[in-house]
Amino acid sequence: MKKITVFFLSASLLMCQFVYAQIQIPPPSKKNSNDTIPKSGKVASPTGVGTITTSVGISSTCLGSGFTIDYSSTNATFMPGNVFTAQLSNENGSFTSPTTIGTLVSNATLGTISVTIPSNSVPGSGYKIRVVSNDPFITGSSSSAFTISSTNIWTGSVNSAWGNPGNWSCGLVPNANTDVVINSGTVVVNSNAVCKSLNIGATVNITVNTGFALTIIQ
Repeated sequence: MKKITVFFLSASLLMCQFVYAQIQIPPPSKKNSNDTIPKSGKVASPTGVGTITTSVGISSTCLGSGFTIDYSSTNATFMPGNVFTAQLSNENGSFTSPTTIGTLVSNATLGTISVTIPSNSVPGSGYKIRVVSNDPFITGSSSSAFTISSTNIWTGSVNSAWGNPGNWSCGLVPNANTDVVINSGTVVVNSNAVCKSLNIGATVNITVNTGFALTIIQ
């Protein structure tokens, strides 16, 4: 608290008399340390109090496979431009370092998100998915556990071409992370192909056309 002295001039009986008074001036108010302003100058999105539930609807999937998941929320109001992000746990169900596998811009309280499993995921049976919103910030609960498998089985449903996704159980052409199983049939490799491992039946016939190669990592 600062003090200043103010003088008043009074004329009485031809004498000058100085009268002073002390006036107390309060110090300028300080900004509360809790009152923070983002450096960007924008108001940060609030943290929500609602919940988000994720439904996967599968028990097993393949490396690189794509599918959809459903989310629903309660006690939450999402702002226009809100982004729902689908996050994948590690093979043990931990979200310490989640992987983003799909997003959806929406303020709807329920919806469907398209996701894709990374082709380099570690095979395992403890994977989970959760959905996170950003306006407001809400971290959803995790789904039930499911399996990500590296195995892709030859079906030959369309023709004999290795490079046709329709001939494989995962609906995908094998890659360097895929454990290939061919129990029977004839397979023709008419483009460069690769797989992590190859397990074939006794009657399987694999033909690699001239100019191409089938590389087996292990």
